[in-house]
Amino acid sequence: MEISEVEMKKAVISVLFLTLFFAAFMLCAYADGTKVEVLSLKIESYPTRTVYNAFDSFDAGGLSVSAELSDGSRMIIPTSELSFGYENGDNLRVGDEHIAICFEGRSAYLPVTVNPISYPTDTAISDITLTYNGEYQSYTAALPTIMGLDGIPLTVKANGGGTSVGEYEIYIDFHTESKNYLTPESRVVRMTIEPMETAVIWRELSFVYDGKSKIPTAE
Repeated sequence: MEISEVEMKKAVISVLFLTLFFAAFMLCAYADGTKVEVLSLKIESYPTRTVYNAFDSFDAGGLSVSAELSDGSRMIIPTSELSFGYENGDNLRVGDEHIAICFEGRSAYLPVTVNPISYPTDTAISDITLTYNGEYQSYTAALPTIMGLDGIPLTVKANGGGTSVGEYEIYIDFHTESKNYLTPESRVVRMTIEPMETAVIWRELSFVYDGKSKIPTAE
């Protein structure tokens, strides 16, 4: 269906009119210059999500906020016009109790719950195999450096080791000062020391019989 030039102009004028009307309304000013101020904000409906994990970003889905104006009226504020503030950093952290919802210098506070998360220790710490070197060996050299997103490291301590070829149980303990992470439970991993392979070069394998025992020698 083709749209005539006249209908197109009418549509453009309608869009411009609505845009100017909305802009004037958002500026909260009457024709006589009297400004209508935002007095307070009210959460009309809570967002779908209010429970988060550490380092999550706020999800405003389902949130509805209204503003009380100085002329006694109230208007719903589009979510796109709102700004949100965190208590610490640029995302949610354990200990945060609310999200600040801001508009035109006014704020409302939305209660939230933030839970700690786990360190990636399952993939970072596992059984290892070493080669016999005649010295005491432990898991310490294989311990990873695990740094949290908050810049606080996870301290990992290994107990146990050995010198001889064989299998050893290594006890791993964890500690962290971070509130944003769960402290991993202690665990046991296996350290295996395998025999060292060496190349043997025989010096002499051919002998002339003389009635005596012969033993080959190696370099």
